Amino acid sequence: MKIIDMELTNFQGIRSKKIVLDGCSAVIYGNNGAGKTTIFNALTWLLFDRASTDENGWSPKTQDENGEDVHNIENSVFATFITKTGARIVLGKTLKEKWTKKK
Repeated sequence: MKIIDMELTNFQGIRSKKIVLDGCSAVIYGNNGAGKTTIFNALTWLLFDRASTDENGWSPKTQDENGEDVHNIENSVFATFITKTGARIVLGKTLKEKWTKKK
Protein backbone atom coordinates (compact mmCIF):
# COMPACT_ATOMS: atom_id res chain seq x y z
CA MET A 1 0.00 0.00 0.00
CA LYS A 2 1.14 3.53 -0.74
CA ILE A 3 0.10 6.81 0.84
CA ILE A 4 -1.55 9.25 -1.56
CA ASP A 5 -2.17 12.06 0.93
CA MET A 6 -2.66 12.79 4.60
CA GLU A 7 -4.54 15.67 6.22
CA LEU A 8 -4.07 16.78 9.84
CA THR A 9 -6.41 19.15 11.69
CA ASN A 10 -5.65 20.39 15.21
CA PHE A 11 -3.21 17.53 15.68
CA GLN A 12 -0.69 18.30 18.41
CA GLY A 13 1.00 21.52 17.22
CA ILE A 14 -0.34 21.44 13.67
CA ARG A 15 -3.56 23.43 13.11
CA SER A 16 -4.09 22.36 9.50
CA LYS A 17 -1.75 20.55 7.10
CA LYS A 18 -2.21 18.50 3.96
CA ILE A 19 0.68 16.34 2.80
CA VAL A 20 0.47 15.03 -0.76
CA LEU A 21 2.79 12.14 -1.60
CA ASP A 22 0.94 10.66 -4.62
CA GLY A 23 2.30 7.21 -3.74
CA CYS A 24 5.93 8.31 -4.10
CA SER A 25 8.70 7.79 -1.60
CA ALA A 26 9.37 10.80 0.58
CA VAL A 27 11.88 12.07 3.09
CA ILE A 28 10.65 14.40 5.81
CA TYR A 29 13.39 16.53 7.30
CA GLY A 30 13.73 19.80 9.17
CA ASN A 31 14.98 21.52 12.30
CA ASN A 32 14.15 20.33 15.79
CA GLY A 33 10.55 21.18 16.65
CA ALA A 34 9.51 21.51 13.00
CA GLY A 35 6.89 18.73 13.18
CA LYS A 36 8.60 15.63 11.75
CA THR A 37 7.64 13.39 14.68
CA THR A 38 4.17 14.94 14.79
CA ILE A 39 3.53 13.82 11.21
CA PHE A 40 4.72 10.29 12.04
CA ASN A 41 2.62 10.32 15.23
CA ALA A 42 -0.42 11.25 13.13
CA LEU A 43 0.09 8.21 10.90
CA THR A 44 0.68 5.78 13.79
CA TRP A 45 -2.31 7.22 15.74
CA LEU A 46 -4.50 6.74 12.67
CA LEU A 47 -3.36 3.17 12.07
CA PHE A 48 -2.48 1.85 15.54
CA ASP A 49 -4.03 4.27 18.09
CA ARG A 50 -0.67 5.16 19.64
CA ALA A 51 2.30 7.47 19.23
CA SER A 52 5.25 6.47 17.08
CA THR A 53 7.51 6.85 20.13
CA ASP A 54 5.39 4.69 22.50
CA GLU A 55 5.46 7.65 24.89
CA ASN A 56 3.37 7.21 28.07
CA GLY A 57 0.59 9.76 28.46
CA TRP A 58 0.84 10.83 24.83
CA SER A 59 -2.13 12.70 23.38
CA PRO A 60 -3.06 13.91 19.89
CA LYS A 61 -4.58 17.05 21.43
CA THR A 62 -3.34 20.51 20.56
CA GLN A 63 -1.64 22.37 23.40
CA ASP A 64 -1.50 26.08 24.13
CA GLU A 65 1.67 28.10 24.79
CA ASN A 66 1.63 26.94 28.46
CA GLY A 67 1.59 23.24 27.52
CA GLU A 68 -2.06 22.82 28.55
CA ASP A 69 -4.51 20.90 26.34
CA VAL A 70 -6.85 23.08 24.26
CA HIS A 71 -10.39 21.88 24.92
CA ASN A 72 -13.56 21.73 22.82
CA ILE A 73 -11.84 21.30 19.45
CA GLU A 74 -11.73 18.24 17.22
CA ASN A 75 -8.39 16.59 16.49
CA SER A 76 -8.35 14.58 13.28
CA VAL A 77 -6.22 12.73 10.77
CA PHE A 78 -7.41 11.49 7.37
CA ALA A 79 -5.29 9.60 4.85
CA THR A 80 -5.83 8.12 1.41
CA PHE A 81 -3.97 4.96 0.46
CA ILE A 82 -3.77 3.02 -2.80
CA THR A 83 -3.31 -0.75 -2.95
CA LYS A 84 -1.34 -2.78 -5.50
CA THR A 85 -4.60 -3.49 -7.32
CA GLY A 86 -5.37 0.24 -7.60
CA ALA A 87 -8.11 0.32 -4.98
CA ARG A 88 -8.27 3.53 -2.94
CA ILE A 89 -8.80 3.32 0.79
CA VAL A 90 -9.61 6.38 2.89
CA LEU A 91 -9.05 6.12 6.64
CA GLY A 92 -9.92 8.79 9.14
CA LYS A 93 -9.91 9.27 12.86
CA THR A 94 -11.32 12.14 14.92
CA LEU A 95 -11.00 12.77 18.64
CA LYS A 96 -14.08 14.57 19.94
CA GLU A 97 -13.51 15.47 23.54
CA LYS A 98 -16.44 15.60 25.89
CA TRP A 99 -14.99 18.15 28.28
CA THR A 100 -16.53 20.07 31.12
CA LYS A 101 -14.80 22.66 33.27
CA LYS A 102 -13.66 21.39 36.66
CA LYS A 103 -15.71 22.63 39.59
